Amino acid sequence: MPGFLSKLNESLSTVKLTDKLFFTQNLSLMARSGIPLSQALESLVKQTENKKFKAILSDLVFHIQKGEPFSEQLKAYPKVFSEIFVNMVHAGEESGKLEEILKTLTNQLRNEHELKSKVKGAVAYPTVVLIAMLGITTGLVVFIVPKLAAMFEGAGIKLPLPTRILLSVRAFAGHYSYIILAVIVFTVIAF
Repeated sequence: MPGFLSKLNESLSTVKLTDKLFFTQNLSLMARSGIPLSQALESLVKQTENKKFKAILSDLVFHIQKGEPFSEQLKAYPKVFSEIFVNMVHAGEESGKLEEILKTLTNQLRNEHELKSKVKGAVAYPTVVLIAMLGITTGLVVFIVPKLAAMFEGAGIKLPLPTRILLSVRAFAGHYSYIILAVIVFTVIAF
């Protein structure tokens, strides 16, 4: 069973943008230093912590040592290396300027990483505010409104329509809370 769980975890794991950035940046530096591609890749296999990416790099080393083109081997992993990435590496191999291409790819990946970080930061604040608003609203509906409603009904005062609607929603939520919870969990997972 532990073998199954580790295989499942490995199949679900992804190669993150930071892993690719680390790979491209270091491969570029090693290529500029004159280190042969197979040795550079072997070194990166040892340095990579992501198990899935480590396996991919090990496979690349195996094929590179057999004399197969680097760009052709990258094509075997389209979910990790985009078509543009592969084509640029191919152009670098053909022109003999692989180091320069890797440097360009490093800059592109760095810019992509910075953009994603900014987007995540921009989305975080509204998300926190929305969660806080939902928490406060839920607290009001669950705790405050029923006490006020009981007080007004005890005094014989007819409740306003919005308050009656709110109490009806609360009663519905109380009866079907498991469905509402399932919808919320599904929405969060889907998001």
